[in-house]
Amino acid sequence: MVGKFDMWKIAVVLVIAVTAVMLNAQVRKREVASAKLDIAIAVLSQEPSEGTNALRKWAIEVLQAPQADNDLSEAAAAELRKQALPVRGD
Repeated sequence: MVGKFDMWKIAVVLVIAVTAVMLNAQVRKREVASAKLDIAIAVLSQEPSEGTNALRKWAIEVLQAPQADNDLSEAAAAELRKQALPVRGD
């Protein structure tokens, strides 16, 4: 039989576990946002060209709302299929 003290221990462990999972998810989300920002900056650092309009539009959306789910549009993905992603420093 589980006593009141044991129930409290179980509750505390569960709260700690849930908190750790939530914090880990937030950290991961920020890491992804940071990576997207780096890519967006690299894209916008290059001179605009006819074949990068959709990709540049995505990059601007990322800069405007870095924490949002800025998925690539099909047009931007098609542009990436045709040419390499610009890398900063090139």
